[in-house]
Amino acid sequence: MRVADYQPPLTFLARWREQTPSVAIKISPAVAEGEIPATAEAEFISVGGELKECVLWWGELHSGVNRRATQLPSGASMGWRPLSAPVPITPPRAYLYEPDPAILRAGLVEQLAEELGAAKISADIAYLTHDTAVPTPWARCFALEAWFPFQLKRLRHYLREQGIGRVTIKKRGSPLDVDWLQRQLRLKGGREAILFLTQVGGGGRVGGQSRVVGIWVYWYSGVF
Repeated sequence: MRVADYQPPLTFLARWREQTPSVAIKISPAVAEGEIPATAEAEFISVGGELKECVLWWGELHSGVNRRATQLPSGASMGWRPLSAPVPITPPRAYLYEPDPAILRAGLVEQLAEELGAAKISADIAYLTHDTAVPTPWARCFALEAWFPFQLKRLRHYLREQGIGRVTIKKRGSPLDVDWLQRQLRLKGGREAILFLTQVGGGGRVGGQSRVVGIWVYWYSGVF
C-alpha cells in the first residue's frame, strides 16, 4: 500500500517523465491520500460495485482534475469540481443512497449529492438522502420504511411486529458489533429487510448512542 515499497518505487517515475511526459501508472486503490503525487490525476475505478484500482495520469493523459471516479461496466466517470453551495444535512427522507466505492475513495460524495439534489444525513457519514428515487449509476438507492434512535428492545419489537425474519445489517459510524446484534434480534417472520446503523445530524452520536437510520425493505441498484 506504500508507494515507497513498490518495485520500482514510484519515485522512479521522475526518470521516465524526463523522456516521456505523458505517463499512466496503475497502483493500489488503498494508497494513502498523502502518497498520491500532487501533479497527477488519480482515477479510482470500481467494477460491479467493488473498488479495483487507481490509475495515476500525467501530461497529455491528465484530464485537468486531480481526482476522478470511474465505474465499470457502465463507463460512468465523474471528475472533481467545486461545489456551487454547501450540501445540506437533514434527517433521513424517503430514500437513502449508498455511494459507489469509487465515489467514496475519490472524495466526491458531496459532489454526487449536488448532482442528485440530495442531502447528507450527517456531516461525517457518506450516506445521502432524498425525497424521491433519482436514477444514478453512482449509488444504490434504498427505500425507507422506518427510522429511530437505537434501542435493542424497540428494534426487536419492531422487527417482530413487521414479520421480518431476516436482516442484512450495514453500519457506518456505529460501534455496535454486527454479529452480536444479529444474535440479539431473535428474528421470526417471512419478510426480509436491510438495517442501517449509523449517525444522524452534525456528527457525534445522539445521546451517546448510534441511531438506527432505517429499516429498508427493498432497493434499487445502478441505473433505474
